[in-house]
Amino acid sequence: MTKSRGISLLEVSLAVSVSLMLTAGGVYAYRQHMQSTRVSQAKIMLATMRQGIEMQRYRTGAFPTVASISVNVDDTGRGFYGKAGSPLRDPLNPPMDAAAFSRIIDLTAAATGSPWGGWAYHQGTGYLEPNLDPAAFPGDPPSAW
Repeated sequence: MTKSRGISLLEVSLAVSVSLMLTAGGVYAYRQHMQSTRVSQAKIMLATMRQGIEMQRYRTGAFPTVASISVNVDDTGRGFYGKAGSPLRDPLNPPMDAAAFSRIIDLTAAATGSPWGGWAYHQGTGYLEPNLDPAAFPGDPPSAW
């Protein structure tokens, strides 16, 4: 009987396949965690912006314009979200350019262009929501945020 030295090709392939499966599971869990974090951040951002809209309505008696929300500056020079004049981020897909503003869709006019992305705002009612595909959020549609 000869003594075996080293490891066989079968043992190496088994170790590699197990490590690949564990890595794939870890990547999937990480992506799910990042998606849920983005949703939580979008909900907080939306609540903060809605509060800023209501504060301006309380001070002036009118809802802010689409233009003032687009540049993130209210009537007193404060920002609706974060620092005044800083760009509003897209709810779930922030732009690669940090200086880029997220798109604000005016619901009082006919919306054109890409159906999803950015924020949807109705100046007459002060209604603001993330303009996201509800099919991507079963059980928790963005319109209910």
